[in-house]
Amino acid sequence: MIVEKLTVEPLALARALNKKRHLVWLDSACYNSPLQAEINSEHSFSLLAFDSCDEKVFDSNSSLNDLSIFFQNNSQTKKNPFPEFAFTGGWVGYLAYEAYQFNKKIPLKPQSTKNYPLAVFRYYDTFVYVDHLKNDVFFVSFSKNAKEKWKDLCLALEKENTKALDTSGFSVGEIKTNISRKTYNSGFESIKKSLVDGDYFELNYTMEFETSFAGSPLDLFLCLRNTTKAPMMSYIDFPEVKILSSSPERFFQIQENRINMFPIKGTIKRGANPEDDEKQKQILFNSHKDQAELLMVTDMLRNDLGRVCKTGSVSVDSLSKVHTFSHYHHLVAKITGLLENKVGLVDVFEAVFPCGSITGAPKIKVMEHIEKLENRARGVYTGAIGFISDNGYADFSVPIRTITIQDAILNFATGGGIVADSDCDQEYDECLVKAAGIMEAMGKTVGGG
Repeated sequence: MIVEKLTVEPLALARALNKKRHLVWLDSACYNSPLQAEINSEHSFSLLAFDSCDEKVFDSNSSLNDLSIFFQNNSQTKKNPFPEFAFTGGWVGYLAYEAYQFNKKIPLKPQSTKNYPLAVFRYYDTFVYVDHLKNDVFFVSFSKNAKEKWKDLCLALEKENTKALDTSGFSVGEIKTNISRKTYNSGFESIKKSLVDGDYFELNYTMEFETSFAGSPLDLFLCLRNTTKAPMMSYIDFPEVKILSSSPERFFQIQENRINMFPIKGTIKRGANPEDDEKQKQILFNSHKDQAELLMVTDMLRNDLGRVCKTGSVSVDSLSKVHTFSHYHHLVAKITGLLENKVGLVDVFEAVFPCGSITGAPKIKVMEHIEKLENRARGVYTGAIGFISDNGYADFSVPIRTITIQDAILNFATGGGIVADSDCDQEYDECLVKAAGIMEAMGKTVGGG
């Protein structure tokens, strides 16, 4: 084992490690706000891990038992050599939205899936841990080749000259959406009819954008990191799919026996100046529609946690706080609970996946309608990205504001919750607002559809 202290910025580390195998970067360095402090009360960190030494890949032919065994085997806390670290070696990866087929609580099977696996996790025993609270950076390796990995990193850092953001490192083609405003209107009317008929209370309706991509995914992520700062940013360079996420939403966080969830609902565009920005925040906070959406989702997630938490331990610590991001304001809630003693990750997965904030309510009913309405696989978008550490700490985001790149094709998607008093044009425009940061990172502007 090797532990070495470094004096280097995460940006320089990422560039130096760019050619390393299976690089992952879970990044919170570029975002600093009350929300970051709230969701990381004990740990505010970034993680750069590379040269994975094991992997678990789950495709449509995998079984529920395969994923259950994986989660069950990694629910047990091992001896913790670094109690001050949130990550001490472990698994990092993603679950696609369609991985719900592994959830025995959901009696549905997706009509289609993306061309990459439903879930991929890789094990990392070599990583750089950046503690933002103490401003410390550590190289850690449990590998039998730890000394060689340390030397390789030092050499790579010597060669690395941190450059300014360079959009010439990648190129994209014309961006097209799968849903025009006219088509969106048709789907919206179908949703509104079901709402009036009492089939469900809310449905999260999404659209997808696609373009060609060439060049460096990391360079695009660095641009995304600059234009769309968020507390749950992720860069995953897997051979199956490249993932670039600037998600503002934490799915769940488990530390010892405590679980936290941070659902988001309600979106409004930032104002052009401080005065307008404050007015926009007040409009969002006073929106009965957005408040009702957040309350509905919070109640659903509270009930989900009630299945795996000790009786009486689930509480809504905060409801309906306005948090500000690069291009928009959101309403955010915080739900906490104490897990039952015998509850493992597979139990948490079955209770909460996929996150109710990106499905609607009631969950299974709206998921059935989403399959028919959207007529496509969502993939990583609205699934989960995160890590399962050997110390028992687990942390996952909801991949919204998230790009995937596979075979020179770039995709991302946006969406919003539709309720009885939603306005069609406003909902469509909200989807475009959510796309603005990603478009800006690629040097594009949002069109009207």
